[in-house]
This record gives sequence, C-alpha cells and structure tokens, in this order.
Amino acid sequence: MTIIESVRNYILKCPYLKDLQKVNVNFLPENTDNCSIEEVPNQNGSLTKKFLDGSSEREFNFVLACVFDYSEDLQTNIDSSEFFENFQEWIEDNDLNEIYPQLKDGLEPLSISVTTSGYLYYVPEKMDRAIYQIQLKLEYAKEN
Repeated sequence: MTIIESVRNYILKCPYLKDLQKVNVNFLPENTDNCSIEEVPNQNGSLTKKFLDGSSEREFNFVLACVFDYSEDLQTNIDSSEFFENFQEWIEDNDLNEIYPQLKDGLEPLSISVTTSGYLYYVPEKMDRAIYQIQLKLEYAKEN
C-alpha cells in the first residue's frame, strides 16, 4: 500500500468527513462536498534524516482540499471554517494519542500534524462554491 493510500484510509476514519460525497486522491471534482488528498512537493524528496545504518526519517506533505458551498450567507462560510477547525482538532488528538495511518512494512509513523490551518484557497467566477484546504505532514521512519 502506498503512503497516500494509507493517509486516505486514515482520513476516512475522521467523523467530520461522514457527510462528504467522496475523498479522492489528486483529483478534486468541482461539485460541492468533495475532497481530495493531494501530495505537496518536499525539499530533498521526503528525506529529513539519514542514519549510519541506512535507516532514515522522512516526511510526506499533503493537503486536504475540499469544495464547499460559498456565498454571502455568513453561516455557510462559518460552517466551512468549522469543518477545518474540527478536522485539525481530530488530527491533533490523534497525534497526541499516537493514532497514525497504518503504513506498509518497513515504515513506521512517528507523527502527524497540521502545518497550515484550513483556509479559503480559490473561488470560481460564479462564486457559488469555493475550494478550501488544510496542509498536513506525516513524519515516518524507514528501515534500511
């Protein structure tokens, strides 16, 4: 199983995603209530530390991008912000309790964290929906 598959399976367990239509990988449909887990480039690939025995520590950076309703209605936009606030708390609680994605043999998760809070990323010309996103980082150890 790839890391992005592991991350997707993990995120699907989040109770705040239960009302969404679908959680994709590197594809975000334009209709509302869809999300996508999208890889973000890392400096030095994914490597953060290399040890003498050949093992290493690495990171996988990604965003959770979601399409939500968007309008002049204050409550609609507050609801979108609330989703990301709740999602961030879920990630932080899981990290505190060492609940991580299940990775393939030879990889051990060390932490998962939010690196940017949820924010409005893009509003199409029609202004009836918007893309919001939150950036995260999974740190893991790789055996030699």
